[in-house]
Order: sequence, then C-alpha cells, then structure tokens
Amino acid sequence: MPTAIWDSKQYNRINWQNRPSTATALGATNLNKIDVFCNNVDNAMIQMDAGKLNIETANSMLASVSFESETGKFTFKELDGTTYEYDLNLEKIPVSFTLTEDGILTMTTEDGTEWTCNIADLIKDYVFDDSDTIAFSKEFVEEDDEGKGSYHVSASVKDGSITAEKLNPDYRSDILTYKTQAQEAANDALTYSKDSKRWAVGDAEYDGSDVDNAKYYKEQAEAAQQAAEEAADRAAQVADVDIATTTTAGIVKPDGVSISVDTDGLIKAIVLDEDGVIADSD
Repeated sequence: MPTAIWDSKQYNRINWQNRPSTATALGATNLNKIDVFCNNVDNAMIQMDAGKLNIETANSMLASVSFESETGKFTFKELDGTTYEYDLNLEKIPVSFTLTEDGILTMTTEDGTEWTCNIADLIKDYVFDDSDTIAFSKEFVEEDDEGKGSYHVSASVKDGSITAEKLNPDYRSDILTYKTQAQEAANDALTYSKDSKRWAVGDAEYDGSDVDNAKYYKEQAEAAQQAAEEAADRAAQVADVDIATTTTAGIVKPDGVSISVDTDGLIKAIVLDEDGVIADSD
C-alpha cells in the first residue's frame, strides 16, 4: 500500500468474535493485517503533516483587498485580521500642464493643487542653419486670445539645389540614359542636317557635291529651259520656210549616201570621175 494521502477507504474490519467461535482466530494473519494498516497510517500522517498549510503561513494570507478610487488607497486584510493600507496619491497626480514663454511650468493635480517650477534653463534654443539645399523659416502662431501659441518651423528645398548626387540611384540612372539618348539624337540630327545641306546646295566636306545637288540641277534645268526657249525662237524665225525644190529655195536634208554632214557641219557630196572612181567634192 503506497504511503500517500488517501482519497478512499483503505481498511476493512475483521469483526472479532468471542469463543467458542474460531472464525476470527487471534493469530498472525489477523494481527499482521492490523499491523500493516497501522504502519501505513503512520506514514500517511507524517506525509500529510509535511504537506499541510502551516497555520502561521495561512494567517498571513490575504483575506480581502479594497480600493478607494477618490483617494487612491489600497487596503489589504489578512486572515488573522492584520490590515495594511497603501496610498498611491492618485489625487496628487498632475492632470494638466501649462508652460509660459519665459519657461514657467505649472502642473495642476486632480484635487486642484498647483505646482510651479522654472524650467527655462532646461529649454534649449535650437538654431536651424540653412544648407546649400534646405532653407528654414520660423513663425510664431497665436492659438488663443491671451497670446498663447507656438513656434512653427518650416523647411523648403532651394530652387535649383537638387544635384545628381541627391537623386535616387534608379532615377539618376534613367536620367543618364535619357541624356545619352538625347545626345545620340542630337548627333543624328546634325548628320541629317549636313546631309540635307549636301543635297540641297552642296557641302565642301562631301567630294563631288558641288555638281551633285538640288541647286546645281536647278541651275542646269534653268539653262536648258533658256536654251530651249532660244531654239524655239530660232525655229519660229524659219517657221514659214518649206522644203527646197529644184526651183524653190528651202530646207534641205542630206540622205547620208550621196550627200552627208559631218560633226563640224561640213556638207560632202559623193561624185564619180570619168574613170568611175569616187571623188569627194566640197
């Protein structure tokens, strides 16, 4: 049987009987049953005593706790009647603060008590210095009719002060890319401009462009037009001339066999002498 605090009945009565009955003989079996149970009870009592709550400890345990919200007092009462009070002084906790421009701090507690102190020496005068990029300004703004207010500090970015180093690396990379593309486009535009000039009026940088451009061809066309007009005028002068006959003067045309015209405009006729040999005659 274990040595522990029991939670159920552990011993059954022998129910002794007197003689002449022999059902409950006074022998080792019945006596040892009593002996073992007494030993277990003894061990259980020792264990129970060791684990029980000490009366002195029990009396120091809290029986109740009370709190007064108006005063901030806690009252603790133990089992033996001993009472303790703890005052948190909630009514002394500041519920509002005011600060004047000359550094006088006024604290008002829950019960209306006012506490004042000079904290001017603790207030640092901050100076905001402008940089090459940022400019600061300070303005006092009144918040009530009594002149109370606060200073508002504003910061602004100076015009033209943002440099490439201040930009996000991704943006800077994009800008450099666009700059390169713009430069390439400008170079292409310059090339196209020179090409346009070369084909329009000619350019000394291009060999042969002095006789291979729109201006040159225009001048050639104008000269051809003038020549055509002069030829038309000459043709008009002989417009009434007819084909020459044996009896009438007029336009004649060599046949290329008996009479021919060379490149110099010289007319040649082919004739035969008495011997039948071809002879040239002017």
